[in-house]
Amino acid sequence: MKSNASLPQERSENVSAKRTVVYIEDNTTIRQLVRYIMEMHPDISLMEAETGTQGLAIIKQCQPDLILLDLHLPDMDGFTLFSLLQNDPMTVNIPVVALSGSAAPADIQRGKAIGFKRFLAKPINVKEFNSTLSTILG
Repeated sequence: MKSNASLPQERSENVSAKRTVVYIEDNTTIRQLVRYIMEMHPDISLMEAETGTQGLAIIKQCQPDLILLDLHLPDMDGFTLFSLLQNDPMTVNIPVVALSGSAAPADIQRGKAIGFKRFLAKPINVKEFNSTLSTILG
């Protein structure tokens, strides 16, 4: 009976140990793919946004452990959103990974120069994606 009494406490510890990732991407198919990949990580809670404005609101509300950011959004580019995050004391320390179909060397160099933790190209390499999650989230 004693072990049953501790079960709810263990569950709450597991829930609080969950990490939160916000993915800002306007392409539904790619969001579905990332959602599928994230199912392999039950310790990570995924939140999604289709626009930079929606993403910014979610980020400020939940203070995620990681942001995955597409560079081509309908309302602003990812570099602009990243700049907004870097200039806000509430969000400046949240790691951001670019996930973009524009993986030209100039884009990658620009992303690294301004402070993206990683720059992942689409189509998504699942092994590299998972390695990035492990490295950043521990």
